[in-house]
Amino acid sequence: MTLPFQKSKRWLSLPLTIGILLAAGVAVYLIWQVFREPDLSKLCLEVLPQNKRVGINLESAGKGRVKLDFSGQRGVQTGATPEQIEAFVKCIEATTKAKVQIENGVRLPLEPVGQVANRWRRESGLKLRLMPGSNDEVLNNLRMGPATGSKEAVISDWCSQGKAGACVTCEPDQPVADTVEILVRLWDNAPVEKRQLDGVWPVPQPGIPSEPWQIVNARGERFYYECKHP
Repeated sequence: MTLPFQKSKRWLSLPLTIGILLAAGVAVYLIWQVFREPDLSKLCLEVLPQNKRVGINLESAGKGRVKLDFSGQRGVQTGATPEQIEAFVKCIEATTKAKVQIENGVRLPLEPVGQVANRWRRESGLKLRLMPGSNDEVLNNLRMGPATGSKEAVISDWCSQGKAGACVTCEPDQPVADTVEILVRLWDNAPVEKRQLDGVWPVPQPGIPSEPWQIVNARGERFYYECKHP
C-alpha cells in the first residue's frame, strides 16, 4: 500500500482533496484491509498532509509487523515533515500493536547529533561530519529527533532555520539521494539551552573517557543542548 494509498508498487501522488473524495475513500478502505481498525487508522492519517505527496509505502509484513518504505522520498520533496511521519508511526504502533519495520530510511529518537553521526558512520548512505570549533561539547550534543524518514529528508529538516539551523551551518543544507556527506559547523555564540534527557544512564567510570556526545553526571543524569529560536 502506498501513501497516497493504492495496491500497486508504483509511486503516485493522489491529493486527498474534495475533488477526489472517491480516492480518499479507497485510501481508508485499504488501510482497514491491513489493520482492521478503520476509525483508528483514519485518525492516524490525520497527522499527515492531506493534499501533498508523502512519498512512503506502507504494507503489512505479516506476523504483527508493518513495513514502512521511504524509497518514494528519493529525489522528490516530501509533503510531510519527519516529525509528522514519526507521529504517524507512533499512531500505527499504538492502534495496531504492530512492530513498524523501517526500510530505506531511519527512525531517530531524541538524541545528540554526535551519536547519530557516529552510528551513520558505520552505515551505508549519507554521513555527517561534525567540524571541530569553539565549543565541541555543544556541537556534539545538539538535539536531533524524534524524526522518521529518509536520511536526506531528516537532515534537511534538521538543518532548517526552524530547527538546528539557528545554531549550525550545514554544507550542503539541502541534501539529495546521492549526497555522500554533510559538514556541520556550530555558529559562534550559538543560542542553546542545556536540557536533561529522560531516564537514568550508566555513570562514567573513573579513568574511562566518555564519548563526546555523552554528558552524564555522577547521578546518572544525561544532558543535551536545545537550539533556541527568537
